[in-house]
Amino acid sequence: MLRHVQHHVPVTALAYLGGDVILSGEGHLLRAYGTTIQRQLASIATFSRQAIHGIIIPQREAATFALVWGGSLIRSVKCLEASEGRLSLELGSLSVLDDWILDAAFSPGQYLALVTAHNALVVTHRSILNREAHPADDVLMPLVPGSNCILYSAHIQWLSASHCLITSGTAFGDVIVWSATISSQADGKLRAESQTHYTFSAHDGSVFGVRTSPPLSSSGDRKSLLATCSDDRSVRIWDISDLSAESPSMEQLQQETGFGAKQTVRQHSPNRVASAMGHTSRIWQVRFLPPNVSTQNVLQIMSFGEDASNIKWSLLSPTAASTVSTLRQDGVETAHQGKHIWSAAVSVDNSIATGGADGAVALRPIHRRQAITRKVDDTLFSGPSGTDNVKSYCFVDSKTLFATTAEGMMITLRIEDDDLPRVTEVSPPLTGLQKYSVSISVSGIAFAAGTEGVVYMYTHEHRRVFEIVKLGRKAAGLFADTAKRPNDQDEVCLLITSVGCTAATLLFLAPYLGPNIDLVPVLQQKWQFALPQTFVVTSFTQFAVEGCRSVALGARNGAICIFDIPSAHTSEAVEPSVTLPHLCAAEAVTSLHWMLDEWASSEGYLHCTKRDSTHAVYSLRNTELGWVAQLVHQLTLPFGPNIEGLSFRQKQRVCIWGFRSKHFIVYDVTAQREIMTVECGGAHRFWAFAPADEGGTLVWTKASQLFQQSQTKLAYNLISSGGHGREIKAAAVSSTTPQLIATGAEDTNIKLWSTSGEASLLCLQTLRKHNTGIQHLQWSNDGRYLFSSGGFEEFHVWAVTLDVPYIGVGVVCQSSHPRSGTSDLRIMSFDIEKQDEVEAAFTIVMVYSDSTLKRWSYNCENGDWRLLAEGDYLTACLTNVHTIDADSGKLMTAATDGNLSLWTSDNSSLALRWHTRHSVHQNAILIAITHTLPDGSIMAITGGDDNAIGITRISGAGSEPKTLLVSRAHAAAITGLVIVPAGEATLMLASAAIDQRVKLWRVDLDFAQPGVHGVDLKFLASASTAVADVSSLTMLRPEDQNARLLVCGVGMDIWTVGI
Repeated sequence: MLRHVQHHVPVTALAYLGGDVILSGEGHLLRAYGTTIQRQLASIATFSRQAIHGIIIPQREAATFALVWGGSLIRSVKCLEASEGRLSLELGSLSVLDDWILDAAFSPGQYLALVTAHNALVVTHRSILNREAHPADDVLMPLVPGSNCILYSAHIQWLSASHCLITSGTAFGDVIVWSATISSQADGKLRAESQTHYTFSAHDGSVFGVRTSPPLSSSGDRKSLLATCSDDRSVRIWDISDLSAESPSMEQLQQETGFGAKQTVRQHSPNRVASAMGHTSRIWQVRFLPPNVSTQNVLQIMSFGEDASNIKWSLLSPTAASTVSTLRQDGVETAHQGKHIWSAAVSVDNSIATGGADGAVALRPIHRRQAITRKVDDTLFSGPSGTDNVKSYCFVDSKTLFATTAEGMMITLRIEDDDLPRVTEVSPPLTGLQKYSVSISVSGIAFAAGTEGVVYMYTHEHRRVFEIVKLGRKAAGLFADTAKRPNDQDEVCLLITSVGCTAATLLFLAPYLGPNIDLVPVLQQKWQFALPQTFVVTSFTQFAVEGCRSVALGARNGAICIFDIPSAHTSEAVEPSVTLPHLCAAEAVTSLHWMLDEWASSEGYLHCTKRDSTHAVYSLRNTELGWVAQLVHQLTLPFGPNIEGLSFRQKQRVCIWGFRSKHFIVYDVTAQREIMTVECGGAHRFWAFAPADEGGTLVWTKASQLFQQSQTKLAYNLISSGGHGREIKAAAVSSTTPQLIATGAEDTNIKLWSTSGEASLLCLQTLRKHNTGIQHLQWSNDGRYLFSSGGFEEFHVWAVTLDVPYIGVGVVCQSSHPRSGTSDLRIMSFDIEKQDEVEAAFTIVMVYSDSTLKRWSYNCENGDWRLLAEGDYLTACLTNVHTIDADSGKLMTAATDGNLSLWTSDNSSLALRWHTRHSVHQNAILIAITHTLPDGSIMAITGGDDNAIGITRISGAGSEPKTLLVSRAHAAAITGLVIVPAGEATLMLASAAIDQRVKLWRVDLDFAQPGVHGVDLKFLASASTAVADVSSLTMLRPEDQNARLLVCGVGMDIWTVGI
């Protein structure tokens, strides 16, 4: 009755299958992705409940066979090509060990070796994996028995067909290097002789990753290195070339274990070659990278950390200045959100894959060409008095920079990736551009102005400069845009602001120069705009709606004004038609872009970016009474605060750029990922950027020097996009079409998702406002508002708008509760009810971690919050609240003392008081839901920390609630419950718990019997979910008449319920 549809969980194992397929372990599913086409090729469940922890591919099988393990289970999987570029995965036999498996490796011959969590070595013939079935009680026993040490990591490397080297990292910072020689006896049984080579304290914390290098040659000798990583945040390299060394085992040494233990034996440690720190938290894995010509045979290592970053290191040999080897950090990349890179795989064809806790698989070339920052030589700019300096500049095309110099020259610089820029003089020195100038460009045309107020126009196609207007005042700013004329030809719109002038000048210029080289630009129209007081223009765009031409100006104080251009010319300054509602912070509006609504000619959307880390969208509608403006989108971006520009790309993509600390960032809003990062020193400098599909070119000034860096390819590609990087704590589903899923996690973010059928979950927006983990989410009945709560009394109201061009779903934080951030209390849960007497007002009941609850009134129209009533419970934390009668204000709460309580309000004193306290569970109630029965009574279903499900019937006034308790309903705490309607007298109940089980129950009701005597609960089905630490269970809109369940925790899981 429960059928798995899809899930989005951490990627715990990766392996390359040839060069164009990668296998990914996601929960118990093994998925195959095409690395070139970047889509899923196949998927199969390898184990019934166990998550996949590792995948290996035998080298001699020509990429048709994989070994998968998880926990103590191993299974072979056949990988066969199918039609139309797809792949077929077929399960082989299942084998079992008596301990958890940490690593496995195929020998060049006939053996398979596995090392377990207690440092035991299991060796078997490869043929065992080709059997049709495996006896359930047949356990693969160790060939070399284990010890009492606990390993966190291990690596097996076959030195020959019968000799393997094992490196083991323990929980207390020790590393053991040992080997085993395998032989076959006459009776077919295998025999092993083992030898311990090194036993030493490698780190000050648990050793989470060990890796032995492939054979290296040094002066004709064979050399072997060991890389280790730990939660002490260091990567260390050891020389283990001498395998003739012998060391006692951990048991023979009988040394003290545990952190801080004093090591008395040091002669069994190899030479430490190098050590370095770079990650901000624990390091999970380390890999040696294959050599490449570009690395000049320098050994490279990559480490993967809890901070979701991977760092590339180069091992540098000793020099005359230093007698020891060093690890040089060559680059840091972050492709995953939140925390943890759990898996990594290196291919032989120069690529590496990583899998994160966010569920994403990222692919990147190992030895990709790094973006090089180039300094532009000062001697390229030679003026009459010698070396000249660039003052202002802008791009006239993707590779050409237009610039003015300190001596008043105009030049162009052709930016080349592999060569110095080519400088061309455009005009001799002009006095009006000396020492001070401003410039702007648009579509092959550049403008420049200076102290004298003369504006020059440069056309790149014809390499011509024209003087187009004299304003008589020092130019403060230039802003340009293009527009369509009635004859469908392009024209240029130039806005000029002057120092000390309260009006801005707008020029409309004739089309670009044509074949006639003597044709000069024609000034079509000239307008003056009256600027409001303290309005300093920082951005500009023009647009036309139903024949009416308008201009939008953004200011340094965060204001945006719309000016309607009169149809007839006037000498008077044009006053603003409307001033858009101020955004929350008085920060500069850095860019404005207009998008016409293709479905309504009188409407459009104005996109703007600000220096408060936000991207906002206004809906503008031109009516007979004037402009009607509505803020439909405003979200904080994951960088900033200096957001500087925006562009629209192909396939409805929006890219935004700006600065974060010392870095320039280009961010793809649609894909929700950074696509370009340049360390340039920060925002306070002159700079220019030419965007491209997968990056662009940045030019900036630093210490009076000009630098440039270009990117033409993405640093990494995502096969499957990421979600939350931490565990999800709350989920809610809207009633809209399309249906939106809201999830809130410990990473403090809220994400909005869409899903359709068995297609993958698609993240639409990320809401960044909370400073603590999310506690509860709830949609309004019409799906227009989303409410969220967290710690520090944080409570936010989000207005949601569907079908916004280019961004899909528009979201605005409409209001924050007045007490948000004022204390350390958590708002554990809340319940909302729409008020009938007010169009857009809600009654919100909140329960707090200090055993109090409060009822508030919130008006969406004016943002007014009003306290209606409040009350105190006992000393237990309230975990859930439900309104069971909106008219009378009756409430039901659940608490950590295992009790349900019924509350009423005292209208005379505005107090909430509980009058009934009913014991249900032995421990905390973690989840409570309610259902109104046909006879008017309330059925409360609860899940507790005691692993039980309670069904409580709450009848009329004066009658005590009665409970039917189902003990041991799960093997762990129950955190999710949802009712699936199945009929008037029958309900389907789904439950989910920390034991990673989803269960289905049938509830039969006999209303004639009192209390719970007429309630009969029957178990129907159970299934294992790949989501760990399950926190919530929600019902999605049914498809094909089958209900759908969403399980959330460390990941997301969707199931269908057959009724």
